[in-house]
Amino acid sequence: AVRKQEGGEQFEIIAEAYWDEGELLEAGFTGIYAKESLYKLLTGVVFGNTSPESVVSYLRSLTVQERSKQVRFIENHDERRAGTFGWETAMVLAAITGLIPGGYFLVHQGQREGRLWKIPMQITRAPKEAVNHDMVRFYNNLFLFRNSILFQEGEWSVPCIDSSHPDNTSYRTIVPLQFELPGVGGAILCANLGHYTSECHMHVPPGVREIAVFDLTHGAWLPQDGIAQPNQNGFFVLLPPRNCQIVVYHGPEQTME
Repeated sequence: AVRKQEGGEQFEIIAEAYWDEGELLEAGFTGIYAKESLYKLLTGVVFGNTSPESVVSYLRSLTVQERSKQVRFIENHDERRAGTFGWETAMVLAAITGLIPGGYFLVHQGQREGRLWKIPMQITRAPKEAVNHDMVRFYNNLFLFRNSILFQEGEWSVPCIDSSHPDNTSYRTIVPLQFELPGVGGAILCANLGHYTSECHMHVPPGVREIAVFDLTHGAWLPQDGIAQPNQNGFFVLLPPRNCQIVVYHGPEQTME
């Protein structure tokens, strides 16, 4: 046990536990593994046991206090390597988990490089694996967004999205996370957890006239002439299966560079 002394060092104590979360927080732990909540929901979607809509509902239910105490991850020394789900699936899971504000986002040894071998903790060696440069690029971009002022200080929400057409329900596989600095602009992560191409109608604040879209899965800004610009009702999003994009918009008094 570590007790903070008056004027002394600030310790953050993380519990690798999957039960009695409330009691552990009352005992002084500053973070608890989010395995039985977020991780279980996300991997449940991968295996077809839960729906992307359940992830959206869960994220909307989180309080600021709950988020600030979560230790979030998509792989660790106990769980399987995220890359074994498929590279694009690993990326979309990391995007959702890594961009939720507050708390902690753990990146396991070798996760950024795309390692696939799960090594028992008792073994101090590992087989050589080729670096997955697509994963390295993905994590570099993910942390650029995560560490930006917008994603660190912006107001976070899980916005409502609509069907792009009355008979199209594919939008239900999309998980949206919005970050906004009032009067300046914002960004929306659009992550498709489905196995098929999904589309939706996304709302933006009044006055937004121009947007830019970063393809986080493939690491590139989309050409402006290929983006449907917003109107008074919002804008249209089209996402390939297990892909994620970040839509960036500026306020009405600013223009895109």
